[in-house]
Amino acid sequence: MFYSGNRIINSGKAENQADYMLKGCKHVELRERALQDQLHRAIALNIIINAISLDHAEQATKHRKKQGKLQEELLNHIGWEHINFLGEYKFNFRQNSSLDSLRPLKQQEVE
Repeated sequence: MFYSGNRIINSGKAENQADYMLKGCKHVELRERALQDQLHRAIALNIIINAISLDHAEQATKHRKKQGKLQEELLNHIGWEHINFLGEYKFNFRQNSSLDSLRPLKQQEVE
């Protein structure tokens, strides 16, 4: 059972609503009145979307690995210091840096 304000929502109904929102709803309503509550709900939705994206990336990687088409040397993550808890990339654009300090680009060899 899920609690929504003073009402108890059946867990099946809540699951169906979440499924509808994630699979194709083009309009999402945030029914919270307070701005802070809206922000909390938006952050929670962002975390769910990031989890789904991670799962899809893992499944795609496993599939490519089974096919023998995965080139692991081309997979590089960006430094973890640039990723916050919500999975958003944050960069300090005020920091002085040059293009000479970047790591070399890995390119796929053409056969």
